[in-house]
Formats: sequence, structure tokens, C-alpha cells
Amino acid sequence: MTKVVCIVGLGTVGKELLVLCHKKGYTVRGYDIDEKQVMLINSQLNSYIAFTDLEKAINGAEIIVICVSSSNMGIPDISPVISACKEVSKYLKGGELIIIESTVPPSSIKSNILPIFKKSLAGEQKKIYLACCPERLDVGNKKWTIENIPRVLGGIDEDSVHKAKEFYKCLIDAEIYCVSSPEAAMMTKIIENCFRYLNISFVNMLAKCLPSFEFDTEEILKAASTKPFGFMMFYPGLGVGGECIPLSIHILMDMLKDSKCDVSLLINAKKINEGMIYYVKDVLVNLSKKININTVTVIGLSYKGGCNITKNSMAFRLISLLKGLGDRFEIYRYDHRQPNISDFADINDVLRYSDCLIIANNDPVWSKVFSSYNLKHSNVKCIIDCYGVIDEKDLMSKLQILYWRLGKSKMKMGGDYNYEYA
Repeated sequence: MTKVVCIVGLGTVGKELLVLCHKKGYTVRGYDIDEKQVMLINSQLNSYIAFTDLEKAINGAEIIVICVSSSNMGIPDISPVISACKEVSKYLKGGELIIIESTVPPSSIKSNILPIFKKSLAGEQKKIYLACCPERLDVGNKKWTIENIPRVLGGIDEDSVHKAKEFYKCLIDAEIYCVSSPEAAMMTKIIENCFRYLNISFVNMLAKCLPSFEFDTEEILKAASTKPFGFMMFYPGLGVGGECIPLSIHILMDMLKDSKCDVSLLINAKKINEGMIYYVKDVLVNLSKKININTVTVIGLSYKGGCNITKNSMAFRLISLLKGLGDRFEIYRYDHRQPNISDFADINDVLRYSDCLIIANNDPVWSKVFSSYNLKHSNVKCIIDCYGVIDEKDLMSKLQILYWRLGKSKMKMGGDYNYEYA
């Protein structure tokens, strides 16, 4: 492998790609403005391949992949991508393949990004190759990884597509599906994410409505998932966090706002998902009318279980909302993956000082941590489980703890007590 690759942006996506290129034998260098991240990567790989100096990172690179963040708390912000492209353009010699993996509005490729690279080589008889291969990374998923997830690819011309396809063929063991343009590739990414966003809003709506008819949403969804066609399983929760999915719904809404298209479906989906934290807040307030609740700990600060990424996590929005209630509750936070931002040193302190626990992500470890055995000698009076991760049967059969699960038909308390849905 003789080609030199430069990865610009070493966040979650860029770091994974850097490691993969290194593994596959490429001479690869990475660039990021975050010195701590650069030092961490070099330490983990035991190799000096990440830099805060772009000139060093890009020197001799034939393939440059842009993996810079393009959102600010889920809201589109392509200025970091544009800035990265401008910096990269200063070092182009001609003939480089540039790949955009960052999620950007499709129209920005030809209106904002391509002109930057063309301008850098203006007047010279040299060419650059540009392709878009939007990242597809499911953090924490051990089955579908960066190496086996199919990719969608589009380029500004056939040569760009060919070069980019050859690059990814050397990296992944999966289909590389080529579309007609870089815009089509980017639009594919946006539609994938919006599909997920809309379906999550649907099951979130069900989770709020079905209990009124004495149905357990989880039971109904699991039963529906036995159908081998025409149904796909989605799970209710605290909303939709992270960067990609909220970003995509905003991009699509921005694209359609000046058109004659009916976007009420998108507006209502956004209203449902962003309203889940208010729904959980109301549950807590109602519970506090039944039992005395002073201290509340929000459990799980990452935007999804099994990872340590807190960016745009719904847990923090919930915490801010609850703190807005004034001195009604003392609000704390805890995540075993985030010791630096947790209010408690360990789970024992959580159990000792918390009246109520709110499970704010789907980390499977919570079912073990909050077992009846561990809760037996705690001061916990109630649990609000937004993801159904607690072993309800174990809890209900052994303890006098009030338990509420999102989408459950009744509010339950262990032993002979049975509260109606909050």
C-alpha cells in the first residue's frame, strides 16, 4: 500500500477511519485542532500519526477525507467543514482525491465546497477529484462496524467515483453503492436518518398514548416485530440525541421550507421527539404528589447506551428542564462512563442519596446495577425508566419501590401496592 491518506477531523468518525486505514496498511495521518484528542490517538496507537499541524498531516497525501463535525447541538453548521476545506485547499498540488464524509446540505457541495478547491488550482492545468461518501457509523454496535457497513458514494465525475470506490474497496468488506452525484449520496444519508427520526417519533407517540388503553407499548411492538415483512422495530425513549439524526431532520426541513411541500409530518415528529423530556418531567412531578421526592438522579449521560459520547445528549436537556423547576427537587447526574461529569463517585453513593432515579439512556449495564439485590439497602423510592432496561419482575417481586416505565400501562409498586399510570 503506497498511497498516503490524510484524515481531517478526528472525532468519532475520523478516529475510526484513521484506525482502519492504519490497520489496512495505508500510510495515514490525521489532523485535528484538539491537542488532547491528538495526543490520545497517538498514545492509543503507539504511533505518531495524528497532528495539530495540517501541513505535516497533509504532506504528500493523495487521498484527503473530511470528517469534520457539521452540527452544533443537532443544528446544521457547515462552517467547520468550509473552514477545513479552505485550510486543505492551501496545500493542494493537483491530482488529489478529496472525500467528504461529513453530513452537509446537498446544495452546499457545488455551491460552497467544490468552488473552494477549484479556486485553489485556478490558472493551473491540474485537476482535483471530489466525492461524497457520507459516514455510516453506529457507535457501540458490535455487529455492524465501519468495516462491514455498506457505503453510498457519489462523485463529481466518473474518475472521482472510480478513485473513491477503489479506496473504500481496500478498506471495507461490504457493498459500495454508487449513485449519480455527490448530492445524491448526501441526500441518501439525510433520508436514512430522517426515516429513523420519523419512526422513533411514531413509537414515542405510541408510548404516551397506548397506556391510556391499558396496552404495554413494548409488548405490542415486540409482537408486531414477528411479522417478517412490512414492519421494522423501533424503540421509544427520551427523544433523539447525538449529532447525525437531529442534524438530518433540520437539513431536510431547511431544504423544504421554501417549497410547496407539506412538511407537517416533519414538524409533528420533531414536536413529539423534543417533547419527551417534558413528558418525563410531568411524570416526575405527578409521582412527587404520591410520595416524598427530594433528590433525583438522572442516570446515563451519553446520548445512547454503550458509548461515552455526551454531545447533544437528551439527558442534559432533561437535567436543565428539571433544574428549571426551582428548589422543588435536588437534581444530580451519574454515568459510570463519565466520572468527570458525574455528581457521585460511584453507584453506592447514588443509591445512598437518591430518592428517585431517572434512567436516561439504554445502557444494558443499568439492569445489573439497579437489580433488586443492589437496591435492597438503598434509599431509592422510585425509578422512572425511559428505556425499559430495568428487570421489572425482579424489582417488583422483592422491593417496595415505585416503578414507572415509558409506554407501560400502569404505574406499579412492589408488593401489594398498585398506582394508576402517572
